[in-house]
Amino acid sequence: MLSIFFCMICVGMSVLLTGCGRTPAVRYDPIPGQILREALDALARGDDPQALKLLERLRDVYPETPLPDTGIRYVRERQFERRLNVLLRAGRLDDAKSLLDDWETRFGRSPLIARSERVIAGLRVLRKVSRQRPYSTSAELDAALKTVREFAVVLQSPAYNAWTARLERRLEKLRVEEKRRALERLSVAYDRAVVESPRIALERLAEIRRLSPDNAAVVLDRRVAGGDFTGLREWVRGIFGSRQPVECRSLEAGLCRNWDRLPSAVRRDISRLLFSVEPSDGTSISGTWLRGRLALEAGRRVESARLTRQVCGAVLPATEQLALRVSRLVMPVEQFQARPWRTPLPTITDLLDGLRQVRGVLRRRGAVP
Repeated sequence: MLSIFFCMICVGMSVLLTGCGRTPAVRYDPIPGQILREALDALARGDDPQALKLLERLRDVYPETPLPDTGIRYVRERQFERRLNVLLRAGRLDDAKSLLDDWETRFGRSPLIARSERVIAGLRVLRKVSRQRPYSTSAELDAALKTVREFAVVLQSPAYNAWTARLERRLEKLRVEEKRRALERLSVAYDRAVVESPRIALERLAEIRRLSPDNAAVVLDRRVAGGDFTGLREWVRGIFGSRQPVECRSLEAGLCRNWDRLPSAVRRDISRLLFSVEPSDGTSISGTWLRGRLALEAGRRVESARLTRQVCGAVLPATEQLALRVSRLVMPVEQFQARPWRTPLPTITDLLDGLRQVRGVLRRRGAVP
């Protein structure tokens, strides 16, 4: 298609050749009109060299009018854009930049130069981003996409849009996967901290809340704080039934931490549920610790001792929790103040007396035969 420039040239040259106003043209010269028609025909055919030659002849005939110069500039820019596009399609960005610099030196700065510089810069960024793939983190990919988006105006095309759409989908997948891994790490840390350190447990719970407000531990903590115990047993059963390790582990840690804040009827229902299903993948430390407590309260000391020993093999429980468990499972802490336990350098007799004391307590409680 011919540009609007050449519609203007046609009108302008017609006026120029035929005259205007009330003063008639003294003489009609058919040569400039013929040159203009031939130049337009050459442009329509895509024969830029011939069109440029004719327009230069027309400028010689009418040097006082800017219309031939406008046409010449248009043809030269079209030639330049064609040569530039050939280099860009071939990926020869350095050659394209050299062509651009040479054109600016010869014909001066222009909007075409500025736009072409942005295109080349954008393609350099696209090349760099493509060579750095695959991106292992969402932060890296998001930074790369932000750099690419700065050139979206000059790079817009179906291929560019499809390419960025693929990267956007990859970015979303990375974010989902990173959130899943972060939640898994935090659920493990929260699970351990519930048994090891109540203070650290609160910190881990706050991190989980920021990352995933709908996590089971967060929801349970919110319901307990608000006294919302209606349907809690069914909700707990649903979480366990989902068989999602992160949610199940988080829920067991939350139950262990909030157990004394639950109403007795709710504790009774959930206690039966804890022993009737296998809630998680067996790695929940806090869940094992809670089951050990419940087994002890039900008089199943051997089972409680086994579960307690399993936890102590993985973490060191908080002093208060461990002391309470030992006093209930073995013998009251006060009895450890007896002489066999306080002797700095106990003899064999002292050690045997201590073991007999422990065994006697365990036998009375039915923990050993």
